[in-house]
Amino acid sequence: MGSVPYMKIVPYRGNIRSTLSRARALAKAARRPKKRPPRFKARVLFDTGPSAPVVVNDIFERATGILEIVKICDEPYTGSASPLNEAKLLDLFGTTRPGRDVAESSFRLADQQQRGKAVCFPLFHGDVPSEIMFVGCSSGGGLFSVVVPYVADTGLALENAKALVQGRPIPDGDDTDGTASILDILIISDEPAVGGACPLKAEKLLELFGTTKPTREMAESKNDLFDDVGRGEGRYIVLHEGDAPMEVMFYGYSVD
Repeated sequence: MGSVPYMKIVPYRGNIRSTLSRARALAKAARRPKKRPPRFKARVLFDTGPSAPVVVNDIFERATGILEIVKICDEPYTGSASPLNEAKLLDLFGTTRPGRDVAESSFRLADQQQRGKAVCFPLFHGDVPSEIMFVGCSSGGGLFSVVVPYVADTGLALENAKALVQGRPIPDGDDTDGTASILDILIISDEPAVGGACPLKAEKLLELFGTTKPTREMAESKNDLFDDVGRGEGRYIVLHEGDAPMEVMFYGYSVD
């Protein structure tokens, strides 16, 4: 999977390094399984049975075909799921950031599946990845699709998909917008660096917000924050209420 954007807002803890540590701790906690039933269900994209020509968004027992998928590979092999590249996403959906509705309504996606193989790709809510969809064909010829909460590690997403089909708990997904990807940020840096989050300079804050003390509403309404962020890099903005620092927004692109 390619680099993906993330964004995370956490309460300000008096200094930036402590705040980053808290954000990373929350991200790790969000990835741990919770002891309650999963809220996501295995979903079928198409039913190939003779009595029902096409069924969308229906529970389907043959979603257990995902259990035949044992690894993630860049190329399609039997028993593997291969991530769709940007060219393929554009060909299928007209965008590199498809939403769930767009993906589940794609007839071409199902038509191209081969027995014993699967594909996977992130589903987006706006510009933020929120879920991962696995679509494939079992060795017996049954098409399946499984949707799970987004995590940056596609191998972990596959394990979550299997757990879901088997009725085992998986991370809830209520707080997945960026929580996995921020784990790529290890340090606070003065300048842009892979694995580091650096502050926006005063002149950039003035350019974007007209003030050096932007509010949360100002920051969340900006669509061009990611324009000058490189792969694996992070940025942070201290968010204010009046003159008081209240929260920190971390955002950037994951390494993978």
